[in-house]
Amino acid sequence: PEGTPRKTIVDAYEEYLLSNKELMNDLHELKDKVLGCWCKNLGGGGKSCHGDILVKWVKNNCNNFDYIISDALAFDEKKIFKKNVIIFGNLPYNISLKLLIKWIYSEPWPPFYNQMVLMFQKEVAERIIATSNNKKYGRISILSDARLNVQFHFNISKKEFIPEPKVNSAVLSFTPKK
Repeated sequence: PEGTPRKTIVDAYEEYLLSNKELMNDLHELKDKVLGCWCKNLGGGGKSCHGDILVKWVKNNCNNFDYIISDALAFDEKKIFKKNVIIFGNLPYNISLKLLIKWIYSEPWPPFYNQMVLMFQKEVAERIIATSNNKKYGRISILSDARLNVQFHFNISKKEFIPEPKVNSAVLSFTPKK
């Protein structure tokens, strides 16, 4: 619920993560990846977050893991990532479209990333994947389709989160068009 202390939320996330055997079995895939966690600078004030839980687990179980904390909108990914990057994450919903547009307009093209796997508010995801014969079709649909191949993967019920948000979510993947 709104107003739940951050520590309570992070502790609940860690408990959920550790109890989800399928997810825990897949976390080894983070090995040799860079995890960029942006929520600390977006209202977190440097406090613990979900990224810290993932980092703790991966550092204890995998080698060659880096972690970056940054303001997502100001972060210059091209200074760190040269090529063959996969961006994945649950973007802060209040800036998810700004981030997607930033990555769509990335220069030079093709961009530094090979793929993005991102979670959006379900209604935003529907606008991104909308086709011209759909009433949700608009600027973000056109921008996404112009430079990216977009694929819908699945919806996630708001009931899967603690605390429960007011909206459902959806996971999309994006690959740059050459």
